[in-house]
Amino acid sequence: MNHRTRLDWMFFWCCLYRHSFKSIYNLKISLKSTLRHLLGLGWATQFSAFIFMERSFDKDKHILRNMLHYYRRVRKDINLLFFVEGTDKTQTTTQRSHAFADKNNLPRYDYVLHPRVTGFSHTMQLMSQGNLDSLYDVTVAYKHTIPQSELAILKGQFPQEVHFHVKRHKKEQLPVEDEALQDYCKELWKEKEEQLREFYTGDKRTLYSWGDQHSVECSQLRRFWLVLCIIFWISATVLSVYLILTNSLVFYYVLASCLGMAIVSRYGLDTILAKL
Repeated sequence: MNHRTRLDWMFFWCCLYRHSFKSIYNLKISLKSTLRHLLGLGWATQFSAFIFMERSFDKDKHILRNMLHYYRRVRKDINLLFFVEGTDKTQTTTQRSHAFADKNNLPRYDYVLHPRVTGFSHTMQLMSQGNLDSLYDVTVAYKHTIPQSELAILKGQFPQEVHFHVKRHKKEQLPVEDEALQDYCKELWKEKEEQLREFYTGDKRTLYSWGDQHSVECSQLRRFWLVLCIIFWISATVLSVYLILTNSLVFYYVLASCLGMAIVSRYGLDTILAKL
């Protein structure tokens, strides 16, 4: 998936929820390693065995191999959400992408960043050794408002619409060799640039012209479960805060748990699991 904002994964999660519970249950996301230290959210993603990347190929190739081996060892079928660009698109990262393009005689991209094709190729080769079924090429675009970060959401700056274009590439259609996979990735991103240029500069503001339109509606049953989950987690949060403030035993238990997770996060719970 192209990485337009820091919140792409959150909106994609909503899309998967409408499509299938299993899609969310099996979803693993590649994240920056620094995110594992975030209070609460970072710890939760570690318990979910997400993949934390250092953005250095020499380090990341070992992390990927260990985590994919761990998934196979525990017989876990996964949907891996991989941001090939390595970071979200901002003014700074766009300038870096332009500098990379100029240095390597590549075209400048205005709507995506140049992909990290070495990491893509290595990941695909590792996953092909397991039970890889398909590669889903996802393009995300935001209509009118683009929420760049969590702060934008807190300010109420929600996009009017979020568009996803998903194209399935079966395993049999994918190249095998390293250089061929890198070229394959470059072509995908060239197409994304054309897609998004048409979306943001055209009149229709849609990705449908690049494939069949399919609006995924949320069923009444899933709406019910969604409301139930919201009620549960709000209630659980309020109750937890109340117990922490009024019960010393709960307070020291939470404090000890936080200290323990802070220590474990120094090495990474995901890293420890992968080596067990």
